[in-house]
Amino acid sequence: MLFATIIRRLFSDRTNANVARWAAILVTCATMSAQEIWRSAPQEMSRANLWSVATGNGTLVAVGEQGTILTASSEDFGWFRRESGTSVWLVGAGFGNGRFVVVGDRGVILTSDDAGITWTARPAGTDLRLNGVAFGGGRWIAIGEQGVVLTSTDGTIWEPRPSLGTGFLRAIAYGPDRFYVGGAGGKLFTTTDAATFTAIAVPSTADIESVAASATHVWIAGSGGLLATHTAGAWNVDTTGYNSTF
Repeated sequence: MLFATIIRRLFSDRTNANVARWAAILVTCATMSAQEIWRSAPQEMSRANLWSVATGNGTLVAVGEQGTILTASSEDFGWFRRESGTSVWLVGAGFGNGRFVVVGDRGVILTSDDAGITWTARPAGTDLRLNGVAFGGGRWIAIGEQGVVLTSTDGTIWEPRPSLGTGFLRAIAYGPDRFYVGGAGGKLFTTTDAATFTAIAVPSTADIESVAASATHVWIAGSGGLLATHTAGAWNVDTTGYNSTF
């Protein structure tokens, strides 16, 4: 899933005017374990900006503006446009327990159980934009604007949780035994039960746009070129001055 995190990081700066010049640039990794070989997909597949990609059961699902959903097989990487039934921005995608879940503007939640071919709308109970979704430990978590958090055991019925502040939440990932959620102002939280969230101190107030986790490491990326790694109880902030402007 690291390739998915990379793509989301590249397009995470929603305030960057130059991002509008990048239509649908899809890259797929032929060597999934090392991300060493990349190739582009035909741009004519979509001219909308794409915000997220998820993989599961040999299928890739990419989502973006104007209700765009594209799917591909990890065997041949041939991309196909799918009907989403909506025209709003679709911002986050995830896979778990045989199901794809996509979230987006106006509280949109869509699910697919047939490799992304058909999609069903699910009630979210909120009109706020949902920016990300992830599955782990038998649970789904969706996050969004104004600290909104929703949880579900099946992706169909969603329950609201107490908001995590008033800023946006955009980064979400599941590690070996817990979720990590990040957002505005360097806020980072973790939870093992999708009910109680614990704040994690981060040595930055930059917005966290993406997070990834393994058994020993947590990585965050965000605004102003934020790149940091947590391991052995300490943060290491990359100070090489990475510039996210295209």
